[in-house]
Amino acid sequence: MNPDESEDESVFQRTILEPGQVKGGSSGSPKLLYILSFLSAIGGFIFGYDTGVVSGAMMLVRKDFQLSNFWHELIVSGTIGSALIFSLLGARIADQYGRKATIFAASVAFTIGTFFMGLASGPVTLLLGRLVVGIGIGFASMGVPLYISEASPPKQRGRLVLLNQLFITGGQFVASVVCGVFSDSKEGWRYMFGLGAIPAVIQFFGFLPMPESPRYLVEKGRLEEALVVLTRIRNSFDNVQVELEEMKIAASQDENQRQISISDVMAVGSIRKALIVGCLLQIFQQLCGINTVMYYSATIIQMAGVENESTAIWLASVTALINMVCCFAGLYFVDSRGRRPLLLFSLGGVALSLFLLSGTFFLMNNHTPMAQNYSPTSTLPCEQARSCGECLNLACGFCLDVQSNQGICIASNSSSCLSDTSSWIMEACPSGYAGLAVFIMCLYLLFFAPGLGPLPWTINTEIYPTWARSTCSGIATSVNWGSNLFVSMTFLSMISLIGQSYTFLFYGVVSLVGLLTFYITLPETKDRSLEETSSLFDSPESKGLRYSKLDGNPFNANGSP
Repeated sequence: MNPDESEDESVFQRTILEPGQVKGGSSGSPKLLYILSFLSAIGGFIFGYDTGVVSGAMMLVRKDFQLSNFWHELIVSGTIGSALIFSLLGARIADQYGRKATIFAASVAFTIGTFFMGLASGPVTLLLGRLVVGIGIGFASMGVPLYISEASPPKQRGRLVLLNQLFITGGQFVASVVCGVFSDSKEGWRYMFGLGAIPAVIQFFGFLPMPESPRYLVEKGRLEEALVVLTRIRNSFDNVQVELEEMKIAASQDENQRQISISDVMAVGSIRKALIVGCLLQIFQQLCGINTVMYYSATIIQMAGVENESTAIWLASVTALINMVCCFAGLYFVDSRGRRPLLLFSLGGVALSLFLLSGTFFLMNNHTPMAQNYSPTSTLPCEQARSCGECLNLACGFCLDVQSNQGICIASNSSSCLSDTSSWIMEACPSGYAGLAVFIMCLYLLFFAPGLGPLPWTINTEIYPTWARSTCSGIATSVNWGSNLFVSMTFLSMISLIGQSYTFLFYGVVSLVGLLTFYITLPETKDRSLEETSSLFDSPESKGLRYSKLDGNPFNANGSP
């Protein structure tokens, strides 16, 4: 044996010849692979639960704490800002301490943050809990897909990684049901937030016996441990020695590229083009308004005229269910029809749905009870509202006389509306279009979930060469969180400034711009190896970021000219 050869290297060579001598070996049942994938994906479930629960819980929190739009947006968006920061820091933790440690840290943050939220005595404590939960989401959003991907065999990798996305939508649906159950309870929002600790605790203790990622172990030179892990998570007929050798070769190649910087990536024209497209995918995914629907779905339904809070929360659960079910459609169409046509079809449907939703709110605002104290020359802002809809857009209250279906717009509170036949309105004006608005929200998710939801993540793993993939994917992920933060922080402010109709019209126009952008710039990656897809942006035909010529009609099922 070469005297310079490490002990781990010699052990690796012996085990290639004598695999039966590996300590801790098993019969090779892949059950452990499914268990670790399931336990990892609980991080996605908690992420989805937090996304879904905030929609219903904040309706009750806003009333109990008398929150302004600013505080409402800050509490909702605090988690996103925290996740943006810690998703970037999570990469360092994963490289230094391991993928398993990153998921452990996410579980701890989820648990602590959830208790802070459930026991919050005011908006500051609640915000603190949301920030801590954001740490967990940041770690989980980066660590979970990485851990599952590195532990999975090639033929099962796509399906197992997608498990995380399915758990996210499942968490959103479960959260909406929990919100409905506790919507009539006193301080029910505490139970809504607090129950999120249960899956976090399950993940923490369930993950204790789980192995580290075999790829991480190889990168750290712990070859004997890596072989033991592979033996435990593969079938008995799988050639784990060959797989380990491939990991070892890949790790030695990656070693040469480990110091790649953003400037190195941006210096290569083809990669710069790919990164622009990858970041635009993440930007348009968020700017089409998806998280206004998920974070504020119950609030939007109430704006549509559903006055009862419990009813609005239960209707929000229908949208969450549709979002989860439609994710399964993407499983079929992404491989049978291709990425490009599915994304363009999804964007077109999203744009159409948003235009319809904008028109529905326009009809609502023009068919709401009229304000009897309307005076366009008044110095009081509330008296410049012509109807109930305009009154609420000005952040005023509307005192409605139920018998005459008219009222007055005033900057006061319910004590100024004392008549037995009067009703004080602050959230939603009576409307006959509420059912139509809920239907269009469901239509929106029907188009979004199979395409625009998962494809930005999928395509971003395919269009970069190996040496730049992690750097570019990290940049695109941070762009997604930044865009998410922008939308969630501005939604209610835009509603107050320009009204519901123009807000959704804005999102619709953005979606239409996205459709045109990707018709020009997005190549098809279906049925192509990673080497082929990473070279698409090197094509002579791709000058000026024009890629539609590569695949002809974007709605061609075969993706051919």
